[in-house]
Amino acid sequence: PIGSAYFRYDKPFVGDALTQIGKNAQVQVVGTAVLILAYGCFTGRIEKLRDIGPYQVTGVYVHTSFGTQSEDSILAALSTVHSTTTNSIVSWLEDLENELYVFKNSKEFNELTVRTIGQTGGKSFEKSSLRTFISSFIHDNSYEGYVLFNTQKDVINSYFKSGEIDISLSKLNEASCQKVLGGELPLLIEVPEKNNDESDQFNQFIRAGIPVEQDDEIIGGLVIIYNPRQKLSENLQRGRIGESGESYAFNNYGQMISESRFNDQLEEMNFIEPGESSILNIELRDPLENLTLKPEAAQNLGKDLPLTFLANQARKGNAGHNINGYNDYRGVKVIGVWSWMGKYGFGAGTEIDFEEAYESFRSFYRILTIGVFITILLLILLTVLSILNGVRSIRKNRLVEVSLNKVKKSQEFLQNTIESLSHPFYVVDARTYEIVLANSAAKKHAVSGISTCHA
Repeated sequence: PIGSAYFRYDKPFVGDALTQIGKNAQVQVVGTAVLILAYGCFTGRIEKLRDIGPYQVTGVYVHTSFGTQSEDSILAALSTVHSTTTNSIVSWLEDLENELYVFKNSKEFNELTVRTIGQTGGKSFEKSSLRTFISSFIHDNSYEGYVLFNTQKDVINSYFKSGEIDISLSKLNEASCQKVLGGELPLLIEVPEKNNDESDQFNQFIRAGIPVEQDDEIIGGLVIIYNPRQKLSENLQRGRIGESGESYAFNNYGQMISESRFNDQLEEMNFIEPGESSILNIELRDPLENLTLKPEAAQNLGKDLPLTFLANQARKGNAGHNINGYNDYRGVKVIGVWSWMGKYGFGAGTEIDFEEAYESFRSFYRILTIGVFITILLLILLTVLSILNGVRSIRKNRLVEVSLNKVKKSQEFLQNTIESLSHPFYVVDARTYEIVLANSAAKKHAVSGISTCHA
């Protein structure tokens, strides 16, 4: 996935076009240069390509053996797919952050959350208004709901698409909520994890925490919940090479936080039930034998299996690759590239079966011309998409700014209008008879402690 457009690296499309370039040095250099330029033009992060470019240049001009060139080309292909996929995920998370910062700084949001927290029991009208405001503001299809709580750790209001759920902070992960209340971060994003306690009901979601403030004092917090089966898994599932390649994400415990490409195989191994998600149900551990050839052997696995090579290296905060081969969580020999996103506390890997990776390279002569042609088209398309995404972002920011200015002007006009009246003026809630707005003339005659239009 790249921005709001997606490209799938399936055989014999871009995946094979990349992995099979190798015999003709000139074609290899042209194809790689175009891909690097396309990636750099779209992401604006040219400096990160230093991890990719040297492999291609060295493979063409220094190494003379066909085997070395094929390894370098396969690594470049994996690196390109992995970088594009992870950059898309990071971009999505950064978009969420930016949206939530604007959301947090909204005057209407602050007023609604402060009023809702301040009311004993939280009146249904305020709850409904808060729910409507949040739902209208957040347009990401991963959005699942929210939980609003106060500093006494009481849940004031919650909403989930699946319906109202009885929830306490212990179920929502109290430690995370305490970080929000403690003001450690203006915005806290956490990925799914499995702790085998009551918090697991909500730990399966991606959670974004925002403190609620009144007069620069934190009076509560709001946790917005996102479903990893949507954008996160969709982005990773599209970052594939060939028939056996997959990209996936995992947390610090080595638990998968995105859907596996091989759920059917995992069901056959009885790792998951039919139709069950692999998210948090699969740990990246090496079974020490190929379970795809002998699924029943999965029932006799030991309890202290080591993490896969990829997961173990990534959890240390290291980005790297292995093209010599290692076992994945199915026991299949694969090669892969990985990275760790420390800011968000999770890693991502891109792998392909060892046999397919090197078998496909032997068919290079059939796709050399197609590879170059596709990469040139990809460059043109990516450049157009980059411009369109930039225009959309500018328009969106302008619309938000215009909307906020209109709200501000409306509020100022209303306040100035009632203040211009020399006689007392009140605005009363027709249902509760509470005085919700009054001018200065009215306040002069106000009785202390009276907030309704009757004694």
